[in-house]
Amino acid sequence: MKFIASHWLVVGAALVVALALETPALAQKDSVFLKADSGDRNTLVRGQIVGTSAFNVTIETDAGQQEFPVSKIKKLTFSGEPRAVERARDHLENQRYDECLTTIRKIDEAPESRFIQQQIKFLEAMAAGNIALRGDPAMTPETAEQLVGNFIKANSDSSGLVVAVDLYGQLLMSSGNLAQAQKEFNKLTKSKWAEYENRGYFFEGETLIHQDQLDAAKQSFTALLNQPGADGETADFKLLAQCQLARISALQGDVAPAIAVLEKIIQEQNVENTRLFAYAYNALGTCYLQSNELKKARDAFLHTQLLFSTEPDAHAESLFRLSKIWSELKETDRSNESRELLTSRYRNSIWAAKL
Repeated sequence: MKFIASHWLVVGAALVVALALETPALAQKDSVFLKADSGDRNTLVRGQIVGTSAFNVTIETDAGQQEFPVSKIKKLTFSGEPRAVERARDHLENQRYDECLTTIRKIDEAPESRFIQQQIKFLEAMAAGNIALRGDPAMTPETAEQLVGNFIKANSDSSGLVVAVDLYGQLLMSSGNLAQAQKEFNKLTKSKWAEYENRGYFFEGETLIHQDQLDAAKQSFTALLNQPGADGETADFKLLAQCQLARISALQGDVAPAIAVLEKIIQEQNVENTRLFAYAYNALGTCYLQSNELKKARDAFLHTQLLFSTEPDAHAESLFRLSKIWSELKETDRSNESRELLTSRYRNSIWAAKL
């Protein structure tokens, strides 16, 4: 019995040593986590990441070198990265931007790895930009723009470049730098990533509407309608494009057909698509403003204010429009309420700047 016991003690000790040796070896590998719908059977690939670009990530594995489109990747982790990087990454994914920024700024020394340094700067820029967009006074738009802009300039080979360009465009549009925002969104239309191509066409059109370049905006929204793909996200963006094309038609004097398009969308689509309905009612309100039907315009914008307040851009516009409509209807208190809500909740938005 003593021999057997001592034998298993030796074996057990050997196993502990083996595991202790194996765990660091595993930890020293980089990882590419693929999205569940990426089409790949294996959603975790381990090895050494040897190259990144705005469009692809290359990893050296035991089976050889593999390359994955950025659009298929959920996240990357790197050998030797501080634990704070992983925590910050999780905070960003969960939209806990303050915690992400606080966590990433606690890293005292940047690791030697260029990829990890790039990841740290990316997480900082993304957190700062999103904090500014939500109107948090803790982060000024100017500071956020600088952080995101500097990341883009210094990291043209980053796998996070496309996402950063989108955020930069949003920040520029919010601060009223519309011509530059338009250029950033135009870059997205060439991103080889359907989700961001759609966003590029849509928000490029938005910046052009703000600049009263209606024919050019019409071209962007029409290009979005012509995008290939029948996935849900693309279909939603095409419906949004129809709303904005109807808005443009009304602004150019063709009100009745525009109203018909919007009413059809409202009648036929699912009201749970809050983003679509917010844009549809705002476009409908614009139609009624063009025909000087103030009370109908008021009712349309009230739909967005009261029912679809979870959509920041559209909600901010509804508050701006209502502040003007209530004033014309001699409802001064309500006009002031709309203004105050707009400037408190969306202080950094382009709509607050238009007051």
